[in-house]
Amino acid sequence: MIYTSGYLKGLLECARLNGASGLANSTVLITGASGLIGSAFADLLLSSNQRLGTKITVKLAGRSEVAMRQRFSCWGEEAYEFIQYDAGSDVSFDFDVDYILHCASNAHPRLIAEEPVETLVNGVRGTANLLNYARFHMTKRLLYVSSSEVYGKRDGMEPYAEDEYYLVDPLSARSCYPNSKRACETLCAAYASEYGVDSVIARPGHVWGPTMTASDSRAHAEFARNAAAGQDIIMKSPGDQLRSYIYSTDCAGALLTILLKGKSNEAYNVGVPGETCTIRQLADALVEAGGVSIVRDFPTEDEARGYNPMSCSALKCEKLAALGFVTGYTLRDAAAQTIDCMR
Repeated sequence: MIYTSGYLKGLLECARLNGASGLANSTVLITGASGLIGSAFADLLLSSNQRLGTKITVKLAGRSEVAMRQRFSCWGEEAYEFIQYDAGSDVSFDFDVDYILHCASNAHPRLIAEEPVETLVNGVRGTANLLNYARFHMTKRLLYVSSSEVYGKRDGMEPYAEDEYYLVDPLSARSCYPNSKRACETLCAAYASEYGVDSVIARPGHVWGPTMTASDSRAHAEFARNAAAGQDIIMKSPGDQLRSYIYSTDCAGALLTILLKGKSNEAYNVGVPGETCTIRQLADALVEAGGVSIVRDFPTEDEARGYNPMSCSALKCEKLAALGFVTGYTLRDAAAQTIDCMR
């Protein structure tokens, strides 16, 4: 992506509105820092340091230092510290941190279909390792990035509140993703109960924006890449699934709000409070921003195996709003900025 003036301005405004100064002079570790959500949060902290003087020590954890340096080249190598990290391996960090944002996860439909074992096992193992690290290093708080898929599938199109849970088929390989998220949330509760580890949980709906990676196989990522390239958007469903979409910068602001103000051992839905839209409506916004059209097609069998089975994964976000979260983007504005950055 390109760091446009609009993107940088949005980061600064988000940092101001959602209280980045609350992390001043602290040390923050972000896992999955080159991914969609982790990189947006890293950008938010690095922008805050540069423009607001918050002096946050930012540690970006991931598997590839080369990829990390490329992703954050805008800020310069002195702005952060790269930490070698793989969710499938043991943690042996020899430093302390104040806060951990655990964003590392296999969330791409194609990889979920191809690697259900790794998705489940590494998700749980990686979270347990970080909770154990937080226990012995006196970390103030761990924020676990979960998913709206923990709610399971039900009939109807009513948005989910944080205390509603339905069936996730344990005999479906696709359930590796929601069941790993459910297990990790329980791990957070267990570490709080047995060892006093402070954690809080964020449940994003569908996050999108210019921080989407080239390997992201989710529909909205492919839509954006097509529109940015001046190619027609290919839709492989009618697009009537109801979602809570949130722009990646706004998602970073929501995580910041939850990290600083959320209640221990509670979960918070992450979306734009009071707003939902269908996949088709998101595609229409990208069509307008990119000056392209929509073409209908059908998914292959392999593609369909990785799809989210929920016809409705819209979220009630009153708990997030009550913390004081402020969103900065409409759907139309977010689409325009996404295309601008990706071009």
